[in-house]
Amino acid sequence: MFTGIIEELGSVRSVEERGENARLVIDAKTVTEGTKHGDSIAVNGVCLTALDIHDDSFAADVSRETLLLVLAGLAVGLPVAFAATRLISSLLFGLKPTDPLTISAASLLLIGVAAVAGYVPARRATRVDPMVALRCE
Repeated sequence: MFTGIIEELGSVRSVEERGENARLVIDAKTVTEGTKHGDSIAVNGVCLTALDIHDDSFAADVSRETLLLVLAGLAVGLPVAFAATRLISSLLFGLKPTDPLTISAASLLLIGVAAVAGYVPARRATRVDPMVALRCE
């Protein structure tokens, strides 16, 4: 259960291609303490299933198609966000419009939400009996 308490701000160490999917390795020392294979970990507000757990990081698989769509969206959205900084600079207090930590955290949050959004339907599809799916076609 997500309590809303932020224990740590993780960062993506690497993205490894695995067939049609990708495996994200996320640096997150605090949340990996006591974590077992298959546990859900919320990093940067996104819940991912921990597959490989180490002392300072964990790995989670995401769908390649979902990841590509999000990266394409970031490629378009980040330049637009930087262009809009003049418009929003008067609304930000104690924060620069081009603060790299805030932009990185928002980008990671977007990637994580998309990973979960792609994972849930894929997981649901794996539970369908192939013969039942074929009969419906």
